[in-house]
Amino acid sequence: MTKALAAAAAAAAAAAAGSPPSQHFMFVSNLGRSHMVPYLEVLQPLAERGHKVTVVTDSDASAWLAPNYPGVEMQFVPNKVNEIMHHMRSGNSSMAKDMMDPNRRGFATIINHFTIPTYPIMSSFLRGVFSSSTPDLLLCDFLVDACADVADTLGMKYAVSISSIPPGVQDAPYLNSWFSPYPHTTSLHLNLWQRFVNSFVVPAQIIASSRQPTQRLNKVKRECGVKVYEGNPMARHSHALKIVNSFFGFESPRPVSPLVQMIGPIRSHVNSSMPADIQHWLGKLAANSSSSSSRAQPRVVYVAFGTHVDPPVAMLQHLSNALLAVLDAGYADGVIWAVSNIRREKFPAAIEQHPRVLLLPFAPQRALLAHPAVSLFVSHGGAESSHEAMYDGVPMLILSFFGDQPMNGAKLQEAGMAEAIRQNLLTADNAKELLFHMLNPATAEPYRAAARKMQALVRALDQTNTAAAGDMFEFFAQYGWGHLVSAGDKMPWYKASNLDLFAAISAAVLLALAAVVMVLRWVVAVMIRMVRGSSSGSDGQKCARGLTARAAYDIKAKAA
Repeated sequence: MTKALAAAAAAAAAAAAGSPPSQHFMFVSNLGRSHMVPYLEVLQPLAERGHKVTVVTDSDASAWLAPNYPGVEMQFVPNKVNEIMHHMRSGNSSMAKDMMDPNRRGFATIINHFTIPTYPIMSSFLRGVFSSSTPDLLLCDFLVDACADVADTLGMKYAVSISSIPPGVQDAPYLNSWFSPYPHTTSLHLNLWQRFVNSFVVPAQIIASSRQPTQRLNKVKRECGVKVYEGNPMARHSHALKIVNSFFGFESPRPVSPLVQMIGPIRSHVNSSMPADIQHWLGKLAANSSSSSSRAQPRVVYVAFGTHVDPPVAMLQHLSNALLAVLDAGYADGVIWAVSNIRREKFPAAIEQHPRVLLLPFAPQRALLAHPAVSLFVSHGGAESSHEAMYDGVPMLILSFFGDQPMNGAKLQEAGMAEAIRQNLLTADNAKELLFHMLNPATAEPYRAAARKMQALVRALDQTNTAAAGDMFEFFAQYGWGHLVSAGDKMPWYKASNLDLFAAISAAVLLALAAVVMVLRWVVAVMIRMVRGSSSGSDGQKCARGLTARAAYDIKAKAA
């Protein structure tokens, strides 16, 4: 009884202090760690405040999620979805090959090889999850279509988690899309023809390449009994909250709807430690470099292309040869390359057997980027890797593959801390040229200075954003986000754009002009009649005077 009274007193005290009631937060994402960690960083403190936090993900995530986010409950998606995901990530899958093809569109490939095969399973599973436990705030991964669709069909409000602002969410005419063939984020430096290509040719190509996959997906959705939105696929998220783990300085500045909440960059609180074998290898490298030069620290190039990227053999050959040339020239003292054992068979023997090259099946990326020896990060340009490089002020060479990677490369290149090239355009010559330019002490300083600037910005935001995002989540769960929906979203498009007003004014002006024309025509007609009448009267008077004079003459003649 005493415990019950104490609990009641504690609850009353919390209520008196204005604490929100316990709420249920649910996050749906089964696309890997980089998609999940920033949002788990926000949700874990909410669990510590006494809220219920459920993460719907794949069973593979439990190995790292459970120990690092102990307050989070997990529900696992069906194993069949996991199997498709594992096959998708293997380099031999048709999806992996299509994603490496620069002539194919990434989103169409994802729809064909992942979304459509998993959609019936995911939609049925999530319908059961949402029906059994309705969350106060549902957060759907942007690429998990079934989550938003099922929530919308059931009439649930939901938010969308995104790593950067994608096309169709907050566009402006001067912004280049992810699929632009030009390495720029905006049209600032594009000529008229290039702007025409971006504005008309690229959208036409996207529509043509995605039309059939989208039609197939919509057919599957109808069969699953969910709402289908024709046209712009982002239209279904028009009233959803978009929670973006990014920031202006990385994203191109633009007008943004209040429904787009920029909370980034949020990083994992889990700091990776440097294993003893890597420390030993770096120590040997430092001893060798100090004996041959005056440098206190060796210069190391760190190479990693993330979980989903399987680099083509030709690209690996070009990059490997360029790295060996950099080592021979003395611009770098060592190379650390993170590569899974599955992909290691593709590596050239020359780099695999080199004494100053360390190939690792898993690399502690954050610990390596924080190490003063790492002078350059060769990356695919994923959002998480980009944020981590900015946080530690490490210049990047970005070899982009698909998705947001080319645009991330363009962003960091414009920021001055990176060089970027699409992987299919990499050659032996330009790979060597780029590495030499970024590592040569005579030309490397501008990259380092720009990286330090981005580091200052990221660290300033990193210290405040996680706590603020948690408070924001708490508020949205309790009160919703109706206050962020603009009046324009609550009225017909013609009213929001004042088109009906302009139409009414135009009609009134046209009517007034028509009335003026009619009055003028009437006035002119009256004047013409008056003129004609005046002319006819004058002729009659002359005729009468003529007849009178003739009659008088005749009378005089008779009298004579």
